[in-house]
Amino acid sequence: MKRGYRFIGLAILAVILAKIDLKKLIFCFSELNAGFFLLINLITIPVLLIKAFRWTQILKIQGIDYPVIPSLLSYLGGFCAGIITPGRAGEALRACYLKEEKGVPLSLGLASIFVDRIFDLLVLLAVAAVGLFSLQGMGLSGARIAIFNLSILSLSAVALFRSSSFRVFLKKAFLKIFSFAGVAALGGDLRLFFSSVRSSLASKKIYSVFILTVCAYALFYLQACLLAGIAHINLGWIKIVFFVSISGLLSLLPVTVLGLGTREACLVFLFSLSGVEKEAALTYSFLLFLSFYILTGLIAYAGWLFKGRAKESICVNE
Repeated sequence: MKRGYRFIGLAILAVILAKIDLKKLIFCFSELNAGFFLLINLITIPVLLIKAFRWTQILKIQGIDYPVIPSLLSYLGGFCAGIITPGRAGEALRACYLKEEKGVPLSLGLASIFVDRIFDLLVLLAVAAVGLFSLQGMGLSGARIAIFNLSILSLSAVALFRSSSFRVFLKKAFLKIFSFAGVAALGGDLRLFFSSVRSSLASKKIYSVFILTVCAYALFYLQACLLAGIAHINLGWIKIVFFVSISGLLSLLPVTVLGLGTREACLVFLFSLSGVEKEAALTYSFLLFLSFYILTGLIAYAGWLFKGRAKESICVNE
């Protein structure tokens, strides 16, 4: 029963499917262009490359030299494991690779992953927040208010992170959340973990990480907009970006598997505000799932397998 809550999303999906027009849904799928779909998904490759390179930059800030190819394969392995584990906990596999191959303490490896994920989450939060403000029918003045609020939230986050009481709270929360992954076994290394996170974020070189994050998400949003095009959803790229970001945040909630159910419910609701039928919204949601989970997961899995075989080859030669 402890894990039963993960079926909430699947239950939501079942309810949505029970209320749609199946013939309309089949028609929407029949209108898809498989060739364009595969072509659009080639964008996934540079996105993964940029994110893997971003991780190597974070490692360099920590003083860890990890060659590009091994780091790429480690990133793909962690990404693959992250897709199939709750809260993407499987991404900790990258830290295990670092420890095994470079002798890097597990706490430092986990710190690099934590910083890596912070940038992803901040982009989603920022774009989704602006998107939520736009849903209230705000005009130009509303956009200014949104930017102001985001600035206040960002400054508050910095102030909180520098607060000693907040760091104590964060440590307790970190142990509580990640104890299942064995992080609690770090013990005294938690201090090293948090000091590494803080020094990485305070480094002047962290701006390069921010730029790489913007580049990766620009391609990600481009891919999402192109997918909307082949689903015959013409709302303009701004709405697509906002809606995808909001649904992306909801898909992270621990009440579902692979974001199923929560993502669909969110997109059906948001698109309905712009007059898009729920069958078209479901078709688009399926394209997002197929692109960002299945196809991207297969690419990551291939990298994971290649890394395993490469390690076996090295062991044989030795």
